[in-house]
Amino acid sequence: STKAEKILLDQFPEVISVVSKIGTAEVPTDPMAIEDADIMIVMKPKKEWVSAKTREELVEKMKTALEAVPGAAFEFTQPIQLRFNELMTGVKSDIAIKIYGESLEVLDEKARMAASLIENVEGAADVRVEQVTGLPQLVVKIKRDMLAIYGLTVEDVNRTVRTAFAGESAGVVFEGEKRFDLVVRLKEKYRNNVKVLENLRINRPGGDLVHLRQVADIEMEYGPMQISRDDAKRRINIGVNVRNRDVESLVDEIRELLEDELTLPPGYRLTYGGQFENLQAAKRTSAVAVPIALLLILVFLYFAFHSVKQALMVFSAIPLAAMGGIWSLWARGMPFSISAGVGFIVLFGIVVLNGIVLISYYNELEKSGIRNINRRVVIGTRRRIRPVLLTAATDILGFLPMAISKAPGAEVQKPLATVVIGGLLTATFLTLVLLPAIYALFSQHWSIKRIKNMRRLTTMILLFALTGTLSAQDQMMTFGEALSHGVKNNVDLKVSELEIDAVRTEKGSIMTLDNPEVGFQYGQINGPMNDFYSEISQGFQFPGYYLKASQYHNAKVNVEEKRHIVSLHQYEKDLRLLWSGQLILSEKGDLINKVFSQYQSASRSAELLVETGETSALEMNLMKMNLAEFKLMIEDLEREKYTNAVDIQLHLNTDHLIIPAEKEPVIYLVSDSLPEVYTPDMLLIDAMLTEAKKESEMVRQEGLPGFSAGYFYQQLEGTVGYDGVVAGISVPLWRWSNNSAKKQAQVKKQIYLAERENKLADATLIRERLVNNLTSLKSTLLYLSENMNERAEDTFKYATDAFDNGEINAMEYYLILSQTLNKQMTYLDVLQDYNETVMELNFLNIRL
Repeated sequence: STKAEKILLDQFPEVISVVSKIGTAEVPTDPMAIEDADIMIVMKPKKEWVSAKTREELVEKMKTALEAVPGAAFEFTQPIQLRFNELMTGVKSDIAIKIYGESLEVLDEKARMAASLIENVEGAADVRVEQVTGLPQLVVKIKRDMLAIYGLTVEDVNRTVRTAFAGESAGVVFEGEKRFDLVVRLKEKYRNNVKVLENLRINRPGGDLVHLRQVADIEMEYGPMQISRDDAKRRINIGVNVRNRDVESLVDEIRELLEDELTLPPGYRLTYGGQFENLQAAKRTSAVAVPIALLLILVFLYFAFHSVKQALMVFSAIPLAAMGGIWSLWARGMPFSISAGVGFIVLFGIVVLNGIVLISYYNELEKSGIRNINRRVVIGTRRRIRPVLLTAATDILGFLPMAISKAPGAEVQKPLATVVIGGLLTATFLTLVLLPAIYALFSQHWSIKRIKNMRRLTTMILLFALTGTLSAQDQMMTFGEALSHGVKNNVDLKVSELEIDAVRTEKGSIMTLDNPEVGFQYGQINGPMNDFYSEISQGFQFPGYYLKASQYHNAKVNVEEKRHIVSLHQYEKDLRLLWSGQLILSEKGDLINKVFSQYQSASRSAELLVETGETSALEMNLMKMNLAEFKLMIEDLEREKYTNAVDIQLHLNTDHLIIPAEKEPVIYLVSDSLPEVYTPDMLLIDAMLTEAKKESEMVRQEGLPGFSAGYFYQQLEGTVGYDGVVAGISVPLWRWSNNSAKKQAQVKKQIYLAERENKLADATLIRERLVNNLTSLKSTLLYLSENMNERAEDTFKYATDAFDNGEINAMEYYLILSQTLNKQMTYLDVLQDYNETVMELNFLNIRL
């Protein structure tokens, strides 16, 4: 140990001090074999190392330097790691390979053979065989026949040897009242000498002396150092440390190697322990815990959405995250470990949270009235990209120091952080692109056309989410132009028109006659000679049926036309709301930019005053803070304005952002004499009621008798031919099915009538509430326009002049500007509420 300490201190400047603990202490709290020593090396901080850059490189150099110490085997570990390994298996190495058997010599031989094989395995380091033999011993073999000749006993010989080596009491020494035994034994330099032991003299009963060599053979032999047992079975262990490799694959390779190359006698067996046991136990626990955790996540997702489909959509982020975690471990050359497993569990929670944020907002948009799935997905992704990216970014930045750490304990931190960072990188990207596409695909009826459109939608979401834009240039339109363009290009309106055409084509199936009947007879009809008879006839419904069927078909077409009108009415209302909102936002932007420009000019003037000492630095700092606040307001407004522009773009189904050509917000007006309530729903119900009436009339005609008419030709007696006409009538004796159809048509009419009354009652209440709101908003709007909005320009001018003249300071100037701006913004907010109320009122009376 002393030689090793000197080598480490002399050859490695990084070493501060070295302390050795040899053998077993008097109080055996840490039992060790007598030939074992723990050498504690205290190192300088890693940044001060000069011999090596990494711990593994330094260990290899120390191991090479310590080869100068003969007869010693070294293994390198750390104090806490060593104690944990020792607690698990009684071996201080990472992996403990134990061989059980009866003979210590055989155990030692097989262990050394196994060690020589393991040393060649990649990743195996500090391979060490437990010392169970090789302890030098002086063995005294007594010759009993010679003892009899000299008249001695075995006890005489043992007492002489014990006295020489261990000491024997020969008397008592007194010091005052103190009493001590006087012990006699050989000096240390003589106790290890065989010749001295051979010349020891033994007293015979008669007083003669006999040399020990005359009655015993004395030899130096090597015996067992220690005998270790597990479960009452002798064993020897082989300690292996792991370097730059995962424990599991190393143990698997060692097991295969020893099974092929090492032959054990009958009754001998191998076991593997150490950190490998921990890994196996953790894997068994994870095999139960991870599926339970994933199942609980799925259950909680169902409770959150009350939909198995949406729960599975969010759950799809977990395999995407796992892919990224596995890829990141592979990219950094790290094996899977328990730390990495914990990282996967952390990762799953984070990515599921991102999915919940996205899907929940899609559902909120649906409840708010956005029925178009593609529009809902793009708007929702755009508005929720920031929280999703912020969640991922904070976690990535939080785990980044752990991922690149080189401090003590980094071996545990790195795999966990690597899995989380890699998984978040892939899962966040795929969550923003793949999850919206899955939502759009599975939230609607499947068709080949919709599935083909997924690629276009996914590309649009990707561009929108990552760049914030859907077009290369903007396009200016008036509201009339936008409405016309939208009516031509909106997908929902196109589908509505196609449904009208589809119903129109059904008329042929309603008005089609039954198939004509053709009959033919040949044989002995009128006598022994063969006769011939043929007939063709056509059946008809009751004449009034065709009129009623035509009217019923026209009613069905009218229903689809009214449904299309309702869609147009709703579309115009939605577009007008977006258009008005965009004009209001543009007006707000102009106001804020104007105030910002004035305040920025004042700030430049204040900078000159600071240089001349006419104003304080504190006032200048306040102005800078206020400027930053104005900039933040501008940025927020621009984002809101852009989002509204994208809504308009999606509404018009165009590839360009649309800029309203109108310069100022439009004030919508409602006449004092409001028309009667007639909502789009009522229009549609009236058309459906007419359809039900026409269907009932047609069904009634189906219950009336039918007719048939035809022509026949008959040839009798082989020569004479006759022809003529036939006519018939079909009497509906069994009318149960017809009665059922009549009742069904009557029930439909009753349902539609009830729905119409309900819609009328609801619309009347809504109209009353809207009229009250409109009256209040109108007076508020008038007050703000007359008393605040018109005076804003003068207030801005007076405040700027007062600040330039030094009559008010920067804070007072800012307060005047911000308060005046807030009043103007309030006017615009009230104007927007007023316009929305007017549009809702107009929507309650559909214009045909």
